[in-house]
Amino acid sequence: MTTYDYTSDQWPPRRLDAPDEFFVMWRRGKSDDFLSSFFPSMVHMSLCGAGPPDVLHVRIRERVETDPESPYWGWLKTGEDRWSMIQPSLLALSVCFLYGIEAAEKRGHGRHGNLVAEILYDPITDK
Repeated sequence: MTTYDYTSDQWPPRRLDAPDEFFVMWRRGKSDDFLSSFFPSMVHMSLCGAGPPDVLHVRIRERVETDPESPYWGWLKTGEDRWSMIQPSLLALSVCFLYGIEAAEKRGHGRHGNLVAEILYDPITDK
């Protein structure tokens, strides 16, 4: 895992290289706070209208049985090690597949998974 100096002028880097790390936008101040727009690149984040301090640094991993419920779902393409199309609900992920997730999985394109997001750095709280 790469260690970052969040106080440096170099933060945030343009791209996160670790396959389990993403930049995300935290939709704050609403009754349904959630993370959205999971990308490894600040260029992609800026296309979503996000930039510091709205952008958090998170680590994503697949949820295990002992974890609390998680609303986040993503797609792991066959042969890749970075989750993609991470959404705040299974329904939101499902609409990304014209013939459904199950059809894509049966064809061997990849698999979906329930994900846990661990916040590594939040510029608002500086933690």
